[in-house]
Amino acid sequence: MLAADVQKVLPEAVKPAPFDILRIDENTEISRSGENYMTVQYEKIVPLLIEAIKELNKQIKELKGVE
Repeated sequence: MLAADVQKVLPEAVKPAPFDILRIDENTEISRSGENYMTVQYEKIVPLLIEAIKELNKQIKELKGVE
């Protein structure tokens, strides 16, 4: 998954890439490279993916006429 795509839908699941963080002080972090690399926190999108699978299974059953 691309972090930029995930960020559009679930911004709380995206954070700056650890290798690209330069800590200036306690409250200030900047991009070490200037590229602002981002990473996806996959553990935060698992519940969304599970619900999407449940919804798809429901739709499949409806299309097949199975209850």
